[in-house]
Amino acid sequence: MTIEEWPDGDSPAPQPASQPMPQAPARPALAPISAEDLRAMVAAHQTWLETGGQQGIQADLTRRDLRRMDLRGANLASSMLLGARFQGANLKGAILQNANLDSTDFRSASLRGAILQGASLGGADLRKAILWDANLQQCFLFGANLQEALLRGADLRGADLGGADLSAASLDEASLREARFDDANLEAASMSFVALNKAVLRNTNLRRTYLFQADFADCYLLGTDLCGANLKRCKGLTQAQLDQAFGDERTKLPLGLTVPAAPHGH
Repeated sequence: MTIEEWPDGDSPAPQPASQPMPQAPARPALAPISAEDLRAMVAAHQTWLETGGQQGIQADLTRRDLRRMDLRGANLASSMLLGARFQGANLKGAILQNANLDSTDFRSASLRGAILQGASLGGADLRKAILWDANLQQCFLFGANLQEALLRGADLRGADLGGADLSAASLDEASLREARFDDANLEAASMSFVALNKAVLRNTNLRRTYLFQADFADCYLLGTDLCGANLKRCKGLTQAQLDQAFGDERTKLPLGLTVPAAPHGH
């Protein structure tokens, strides 16, 4: 037990040696659900959606254990999935639009072609998740973990990825227009042919990132770390943008452009 696990960061009060230390309340275990019950819940939720809430029941799978479940094409738009565990699950083509997915575990899950537009994924764990061609427009992904996630062709227009970890992720051909990456980590990510038009990369880590043919038109780069990044054949990049960022001798840039040296301490 660590201090941080106690409310308000306070440690438990000292106890006399003759008395046992009180135990912190255990976190609630993830509740299991059978495939049959899950199908019934999805069906009831579909009715709830189709009738505008007049019939059926809104799906609430908060803190449910859904590991390796088959939810291909399931419509769970506007459902409650806070803290659910989808590790290794198949959600190919699933509809999760406007769903509450905060703190959800999607490690190694398949979300290929899934629709998550407007969903809240704050603090979600998406390490090694497959999100090829997924619709993540306007998603809230603040603090999400997307290490080594596969996002080729994903639509992240207008998404908020502030503080997210996308290190070593594959974002080739993704649309990142008007997305926010404040304090995000994209170190060693693959970002060939990405569209970064009007995206905000404030204090973003792009160290050793590969940005072949990336489009930087009107992209905001204040405090962005470009050390070791390859931008040699990117498009829309201006000297004014680079003057707000920093790099080093390993940074590769289009001919005629330069980048300030890394600030002291980097």
